[in-house]
Amino acid sequence: MRVRQRPIVVITALSGSVLLGGCVAAAGGETGPGPRAQAVAASTAPTPADPGLVEARGGPLSAADRDLLVKVRLAGLWELPVGRQAAQRAARARTRENLGQIARMHVDLDADVRSVAAKLRVPLPDEPNADQQAWIAEISGKQGLAYDRTAVMRLRMAHGKVFPLIAQVRASTQNTLIRDFAERSAKFVNTHMDMLEATGFADAAALPPPPEVTGPVPVPPDEDLPREPAAASLPTPDGLAVEDVPESSEEPAPTEWGPLSGADRDLLVKVRQAGLWEIPVGRQAAQRASRAKTRENLGEIARMHVDLDADVRSVAAKLRVPLPDLPSDVQQGWMAEISGQDGLAYDRTAVARLRMAHGKVFPAIAQVRASTQNTLIRDFAERSAKFVNAHMDMLEATGLVDAAALPPPPEVAAAKPAGSGQTSPDGVVPTEWGPLSPADRDLLVKVRLAGLWEIPVGRQAAQRAARARTRENLGQIARMHVELDADVRSVAAKLRVPLPDEPNADQRAWIAEISGKQGLAYDRTAVMRLRMAHGKVFPLIAQVRASTQNTLIRDFAERSAKFVNAHMDMLEATGLVGPNALPPPPDADDAPDPVPFGEPAPTEPPATALPRPTGP
Repeated sequence: MRVRQRPIVVITALSGSVLLGGCVAAAGGETGPGPRAQAVAASTAPTPADPGLVEARGGPLSAADRDLLVKVRLAGLWELPVGRQAAQRAARARTRENLGQIARMHVDLDADVRSVAAKLRVPLPDEPNADQQAWIAEISGKQGLAYDRTAVMRLRMAHGKVFPLIAQVRASTQNTLIRDFAERSAKFVNTHMDMLEATGFADAAALPPPPEVTGPVPVPPDEDLPREPAAASLPTPDGLAVEDVPESSEEPAPTEWGPLSGADRDLLVKVRQAGLWEIPVGRQAAQRASRAKTRENLGEIARMHVDLDADVRSVAAKLRVPLPDLPSDVQQGWMAEISGQDGLAYDRTAVARLRMAHGKVFPAIAQVRASTQNTLIRDFAERSAKFVNAHMDMLEATGLVDAAALPPPPEVAAAKPAGSGQTSPDGVVPTEWGPLSPADRDLLVKVRLAGLWEIPVGRQAAQRAARARTRENLGQIARMHVELDADVRSVAAKLRVPLPDEPNADQRAWIAEISGKQGLAYDRTAVMRLRMAHGKVFPLIAQVRASTQNTLIRDFAERSAKFVNAHMDMLEATGLVGPNALPPPPDADDAPDPVPFGEPAPTEPPATALPRPTGP
């Protein structure tokens, strides 16, 4: 939904309410977000404990949570035009600069609130309320220094009212999406108060009254100061609180962040075990490796794994997934193998083992990201993928990664490049950028085919979809595919790989299926088909990135992965991605079950702190 730029007009009546996003109806003084915003309660079943709570993505969604989204949306609807006007009309340069910056920041915050509201299916208003329209009119009617004072005063009063509300929602919400949004909103509002105060016009009249509390009386100047209190000494927590949760089973376990599959849990275990051997190996290599680049890059990998290890332990604790405290037997064997080498053999062995391990886990992360229904795992998989991709880059930059350190490419049948000369028995073609495998060529074909059907579908959806969020996001996907299509055609031309000019039979059938729908069925079908397609290609891109020996393909795969990941986020943001749109999760027979409620919760395992392997 695009923020509408409303003309700044004169309205004579000024309401007494100064709440940011205050929802006092102009006609009868009715409070609340109005019938449209209240309709969300009717769309889902309220929980018995609190009639205002509804079940939603990310956990129970309260009336206060929904009201925060409405208030932040309303804030942008009046602060954007006021800030833009002030950037032109204010008398002082500091007012023009700061209020203009506040308007630009509200563009980002407005996009954020609309995205969160779409995920939670909360309707938002499209125009400022009566109070805000009155403030706009009051400000617009001023000139010179009075304009600056009035604009700053009204903006500072509004921010001062909403800031405690954001904190209250952050402290009380049970919804993870709202929790994160409240934290982001608080940063915006805090920054805006600083900028308003920096104009010099935020006097006492612009500030809300302080809370009513009884505090200690300051010590008079002629009396001795009280002694400094001792440092706090809190008791050590004796474990996580245990609550009632459903018994675990072979089916995905329910959590407040969505179903948790065996593959989701297995990913946490794999990432934890990666840190348990890669941190000590990286630290040892930073001292023992013969080449400076090996020492530098493997040491940095170890430092990055410390951060990733803290991340996986935090996520696992929230999801009650027990994690190992030791590397696997195979990983301990790699550690011993590396430690037993010297000189350049040490560098080659360490790089080869690390690159092999990263190449195996990268497609697994992508497959989980594409298939999971759990929002915590989804976000964690995205963060993990960035780490692993960076680590593969660093290992390859040592110059010691040869074909033996790479996993085998996926098995595909792809056309031989035009005029490429001889190929090996396995279909690999030599190029100036390195060997080009059938899987490399197949990736170029698949990305080209994706654009050939997703661009027209996205453009059509930008006009025909029933929901504004679907129109916006699928239109943006089409625009991004234009860039990706230009990229794949450029790479394919350099590598002399012929590309198709029209969608394949399946894709043409999807186009026809989507085009034949109307209303919300159109949105659901388009989103489902696009999400299914992205979920299938994402692990393939990761597998090619992990296995290719061609530097052009390696870089192209990294760029493609960013596009596809962003597209999955946009499709999920429509609120129309159900389980049927996701690919099946990877097999994970040995994944740990979450600890059932009613049993002691797993304590968070300690940070990785293994002794460095000893060697000659």
